Amino acid sequence: MSETCLPPKILLLVDGSSYLYRAFHAMPDLRAIPGDPSSAPTGAIRGMVNMLQKLRRDVPSDYAACVFDAHGPTFRDAIYPAYKAQRSPMPEDLRAQIEPIHELVRLMGWKVLSVPGVEADDVIGTLAVGAAQQGMQLVALGASYDFVSFLASSSVQTRCQGASDLDRKASEPFSILASFTMTMSGLHKNVTKRC
Repeated sequence: MSETCLPPKILLLVDGSSYLYRAFHAMPDLRAIPGDPSSAPTGAIRGMVNMLQKLRRDVPSDYAACVFDAHGPTFRDAIYPAYKAQRSPMPEDLRAQIEPIHELVRLMGWKVLSVPGVEADDVIGTLAVGAAQQGMQLVALGASYDFVSFLASSSVQTRCQGASDLDRKASEPFSILASFTMTMSGLHKNVTKRC
């Protein structure tokens, strides 16, 4: 009797917070009423929908979730009050599009996750480890420094695509990039590594 080996299930995780910022800055100032600056902004919504539709076409998966940062402080803020102190506040035109984006992503068939007190990339990291323990393959997409540094330092088998559509399996040049991005992440969030 021969045993058949089934391919691993594929879990697709998207850092929705990273994607919505990317969409906001990539798209023109689109409005519900074109040319009327007082009408609702829609550029990030359109960009996000386009990116997620393309992902569904291009990346086959058995399970998919779009993970967003929860509103409010995180556990890191409690540990280090100056965490992200140098970061600019979210633009109001982007903030106005968050709830509609969440709703549209759900309507597109994605599971939407947001854990109070935890950033999206931390949630993705936790889900990645759980997926690996269950023998799944992970396709993780995002573009933040934390995201890249986690994937570079993990033993989870992943395919990571980010702002430059970086597609990787563990490699030496990626490790060098990850070291640089971990350093940049700390500087960006007002955190410095002390040895």
